[in-house]
Amino acid sequence: MKNKLFYFSGTGNSLKVARDLADALGDAEIIPIPNVMAKDNMIIDSESIGIIFPVYMFGMPLIVHEFIKKLKCNKDQYIFSVSTCLPGFPSLCQVIILRYMVPLVLRNSKRCLIKKRLGL
Repeated sequence: MKNKLFYFSGTGNSLKVARDLADALGDAEIIPIPNVMAKDNMIIDSESIGIIFPVYMFGMPLIVHEFIKKLKCNKDQYIFSVSTCLPGFPSLCQVIILRYMVPLVLRNSKRCLIKKRLGL
C-alpha cells in the first residue's frame, strides 16, 4: 500500500476520519493501533504514514504516544497526523502536534510540511 493510516478511536469518530481520508487518498490501508501494539519493532513500508487519534484530557491517548515511540520510519516517508477534538480546540491540536509529532518527524523524515512550516 502507498498509504498506511493508523488510528485509535474510542467512540468511532477517529475511525470515521480514517475511512474518509483513505477514500480521499486511495491506495490506503487502515490499521487499528491496538492491533499492532504487541510488535516490538514497527517498521512501516509505505510512502506515507498517517496517525489519526482523538484528544483525551487535553492530550494524546497513552496508546498513541506508545505507538509513536515504537514507530520506525524511513527517512523518505511523509508522516502526518489528524487529531479529532471538540470545536474550538485547534490550538490544543497544534500543541499535540508540536509536542509529539515534530520529534518523530525530525527524527525520521526529510520531507515534511511541519519541518517546512517551522523553517527547519
